[in-house]
Amino acid sequence: MKTTNFFRKMLSAMAAILFVLTATAEERNITVTAGGELASAYGGDALATVTSLTLSGPLNGDDITLLRTLATDHELTVLNLSAAVITGEGSFKYGSSSYAIRANTVRANMLSPLPKLQKLTLPTSLTTIEDYAFSYNEVLTTLISPALLTSCGYYAFIRSPPSSMGSSATTRL
Repeated sequence: MKTTNFFRKMLSAMAAILFVLTATAEERNITVTAGGELASAYGGDALATVTSLTLSGPLNGDDITLLRTLATDHELTVLNLSAAVITGEGSFKYGSSSYAIRANTVRANMLSPLPKLQKLTLPTSLTTIEDYAFSYNEVLTTLISPALLTSCGYYAFIRSPPSSMGSSATTRL
């Protein structure tokens, strides 16, 4: 009888934990109209519990820095940037360094390392991926790349195990 009550209590506790974990997962679709708007409107902890984020509109360096934080220090695992445009405005932070943003380009270290990111859809306007752009994204399993992609730098995926990249199609890494 004591064993049965113990198992009931354990199952109840596990169900409560699962409910809390499920309740904190969140999906968001956000459209911005100017670079920096994402960081100014949704900075701080406003997106801390978001696990899946779809962005539309222009993104500048401040926005990229926020996305890096969400996929490093918070819960972001799925990022869809297909309708976003990387502007040539501002810079993003990587460690203690800042890197200037280039239009339609994933710069070196811009999306690395993001230890929680599992699925990434790149902007359809993206043309260039620089050296080390996605390095050390060891849990990234799905990458959707644009048809306009014309250049992919050396070691862009070092320690991120891609098997291939396709145009406008889901590519399993």
